[in-house]
Amino acid sequence: MVGQPPRRLATWLTSFALLACTIGCENREPPREDEPARVIIAPRAPEKPLEGELLLRAVLSLKKQLGAELALLELQAVPFGVSIQLAKGGKVVEYTYEESRSRSEPGKVFGPFEAGLLGQGELERNLFPLGELDVHGIGKAFDVARRSVDPDDGVVERLLVRRFFPFGEGVRARIYVYSPRMPGSIDTNPNGIPLKR
Repeated sequence: MVGQPPRRLATWLTSFALLACTIGCENREPPREDEPARVIIAPRAPEKPLEGELLLRAVLSLKKQLGAELALLELQAVPFGVSIQLAKGGKVVEYTYEESRSRSEPGKVFGPFEAGLLGQGELERNLFPLGELDVHGIGKAFDVARRSVDPDDGVVERLLVRRFFPFGEGVRARIYVYSPRMPGSIDTNPNGIPLKR
């Protein structure tokens, strides 16, 4: 069972994908009328990397507003925000933390937004306690992920934490790294210790 992104997260991910495609479209002449249109897919590095400090600030803000005893379905993070999905009143809802553009202002928590579900598994079996995550440890693993995928030009761009059924019952943090050569990812346990796949 996987939560479906609500409108705000879907907008984040769409914006992220559009930014990724723009590099291949810059400084190109328009196609001639007799020439078929070409589709160019060119990944682009995020404007800034996802940092452990953002993840820590976001989780602290979410805990402060929602309480520390949360049962999550999923946690996602990108360089400008973090979202969590949790069960509430028989439904899955999502809260997001958006980083402020100014360092002097704190980020803001938005939600709840209703999130749809995909898959046929039992919701309760997919949930895990937020307190089970060592957010600091996972943030420290960002550098391990970058060095594992591309030590020269790798940039951590996204984090996804959930149970990855049917491949295992444990909670995994998947850290995605952009690379101009070949993007990749690593998995860690809830404490940020890298796992073999």
